Amino acid sequence: MKKILLLIFTLLLLVGCTVEESQEPQESHLEQPIIDSLEYHYSTTIYQYEKIIENIINNEGDSEYAKGMLDIFTMQNNLLIPTRIRDTQKSLTDDDFTALYNLYRNINLHANDLLNEDVNYTDDYIEKLNEVIKLTDDLRGLNPYKETILTIEKVKELNSILENIVDDSQG
Repeated sequence: MKKILLLIFTLLLLVGCTVEESQEPQESHLEQPIIDSLEYHYSTTIYQYEKIIENIINNEGDSEYAKGMLDIFTMQNNLLIPTRIRDTQKSLTDDDFTALYNLYRNINLHANDLLNEDVNYTDDYIEKLNEVIKLTDDLRGLNPYKETILTIEKVKELNSILENIVDDSQG
């Protein structure tokens, strides 16, 4: 009886210790947390910018809180994000990468303009900022890794508005 139990136990031990090769390559297990963190950073960066613009509109630029948020926002290196997206998202075309990169560049330029200059809050300017808020809200809900076509369309639309705002403030 002991021999049979020992034989069964040994067989169970051997079966439990066999090595099965995984169907999925090891890199995908390491890549997913990186993609998740980039998605999170993308979404929170867009959200921070949206909240700064909302605060500026509500207080017409007289908020120390908004200036503090702008100061912290401009310290971040947001241009790193589209570069990392392109490195991890192999299907991202050069045109899509350029659109994302220009979005972050225009957001940074606009944030610096708001921080460094006296802005004239005309009705037209407030209307443009409200459109920026609407588009950032739409973009924040999109994933640049999965909904690339829809995301890039919204990015290009937001880029157009931001370029007009930045050009108006610099020209």
